[in-house]
Order: sequence, then structure tokens, then C-alpha cells
Amino acid sequence: MKFLKIIQVLFFILIFFNATAQSAEELIKSGQEKIKSKNYNGAIEDFTQATISDQNNYLAFYNLGIAYNGAEKFKDAVDAFDKAIMLKPKFAMSYLYRGAAWDNQNNFKEAIADYSTAVKLDSTILIAYFNMGIVNDMIEEYQAAIDCYTKATGLDSIKARAYYNRAIDYVEIGKVEEAIADYSKAIEVMPKYSSAYFNRAALYDDLGETESAITDYSKVIEIEPNAADAYYSRGVDKILIGRKSDGCSDVKKSSDLGLQEAKEFYDEYCNQ
Repeated sequence: MKFLKIIQVLFFILIFFNATAQSAEELIKSGQEKIKSKNYNGAIEDFTQATISDQNNYLAFYNLGIAYNGAEKFKDAVDAFDKAIMLKPKFAMSYLYRGAAWDNQNNFKEAIADYSTAVKLDSTILIAYFNMGIVNDMIEEYQAAIDCYTKATGLDSIKARAYYNRAIDYVEIGKVEEAIADYSKAIEVMPKYSSAYFNRAALYDDLGETESAITDYSKVIEIEPNAADAYYSRGVDKILIGRKSDGCSDVKKSSDLGLQEAKEFYDEYCNQ
């Protein structure tokens, strides 16, 4: 009889723990749906309840960290990811998102360490290299940033931006030709990347390749018809190669779009 009672107690304990685990899973699912709609505070409530329901569920703490990141509560996010990592030390995504939390607090050393750990655990998380590139830019470690962006170009979703950022860093270390090549690669991946055209045009200007610069500024205007900077730069270039009337027309357009520098230039050099 006593043996039967023990079995019954164990049975009810088993039911209790199964219900608890299921409850945590349901709360995690609910929180993830709230994250999709950017209801981060609601998600935080669900994930917090999930961690209470199952204190050994690393996904509950991991998702709680993501929700805190979304709510810009980065210190809380770090704490949540700490617990997720303690429960599952080799889950690479916890390091990736904790790195983002450190990054948003300007704790760049910790961010780089976490991003590095993420790719060591899972070499396919190329976004970590991209994030490391941005952090290295912040601390003016341009060669390190270039190395990171080179690896990040393997991820299609950020390929164009990786080439673009690497081009900016090449300019920082004086490698203009490499920068032009990277802007060209960015444009090849994203044909309407107006910023890449504009920056490449500026480099062509620096090299004295005015016609190439005009072509790129024209492309910017084609993509963004109200790009005041592009009209102004193209106008000045046209004036430099003897096309004053056409160039002043561009400068006037830039002035009309609100660029004060263009207005001052037009008044001094064109409005005569």
C-alpha cells in the first residue's frame, strides 16, 4: 500500500513537471509572437514568466535577452544572456546577441570578445563579422574592420553593405583604388545603392576623373530625384569642365532643394 502511494506521488510530480515545461514553451512561443510585432514589453513579461516556470530553460533566458535588446534595456539583456550562456555555454547565438547588448553600451572590448566567440562556435554566423567590423570602425581599427567585412561578404543579405563599409575603411587607410573597386562591387550587388554611387563619384573627383564622377552623380539623381548634394556636386563638376550653363542649372536645382552651400555658390558664380 505504501509502495502504491509512492508511485502515485511520483506520478503527480511527473505530471507537474511536464505541465511546467509545457507552460514555459507556450510562454516562449507567445513572447516570440510579440517580438514579431515589436511588443517588447509584452514579450519580456512572457519570457520572464517562462524563466520562472522553468529555471533551466536556456531558450527562455535567451529570448528574454533578445526582448530586452529590442526594448533597449541593454544591461538587463546582458544579465539574461549571462544566464542563457551559463545553462548552455556552446549556444553561439547567445554570444552574438550579448555582443550586440555590449555594443549598444559602448563596451566595445566585450562586444568583440562575444562576436568572436559566436563565430568560433558557429562559423556560419557571418553577421558577427559584420558587427565586429562596425565595432572596429568605432575604435578606428580600420584594418581589423576590413578583415571582418571581408568575411562578412559571404552573407548575401549584407554583402552590399559589407563592400560599402570596407570601401570607407580603405579610404581611411589611403587605398583609394581598392575603395573604388569595393563601391563598384556594392553597386553590382545592389544596383540602386545611391550612397555607393555618390561616394565613388567623390573619389573620382579626388582623382581628377571628372566625367566618371558626373556619370555617378547622374546615377544618384536617377535613383533619388531630390538628391541636393548630387545636383550640387554634378553642377560644380560641369562648371569645371567648361559647361557653365548646364552646371549652374544643376547648382540652382540643388539650391531650390534647400542646400545652403549650393545657394551661396550660385549667387557668387552663376547669378551674374
